[in-house]
Amino acid sequence: MTYKATLGVPVAEPIADDYATRVVKYIPVEIVAAFVTIDGILQAATAVAESVHWLVFCALLLLTPLYTWRLTTKEGLPPAYAQIGISIASFAVWVFALGGPFKFLSWYNHAYGSVLLIIFTLIPPFLGGK
Repeated sequence: MTYKATLGVPVAEPIADDYATRVVKYIPVEIVAAFVTIDGILQAATAVAESVHWLVFCALLLLTPLYTWRLTTKEGLPPAYAQIGISIASFAVWVFALGGPFKFLSWYNHAYGSVLLIIFTLIPPFLGGK
């Protein structure tokens, strides 16, 4: 953070995030970690219905914007809609790359998820500003 004097009083001037910082901000790490943990439990269990996998994915997908909104809300500033939207897409792409409930679809291939994750990770830092 840099400072500039305004009427003799130092005022903090925000520094724009670099590329790596923006990538990290757009990935809802806690939500992805929750999914990985729950998915591991479901995979270890026997006879878990496919619908349970989809239910977990949908529940966490719906939780992602609420969680991101809560983390990004700052007094006097509008909601970080771009970051919230990108976080939703990031979670979906991560789950697709990991397999998640998508592995039950006949056309799904882990290679598709891996390629999509690599490409998608390069895009969000150019969107949404700071």
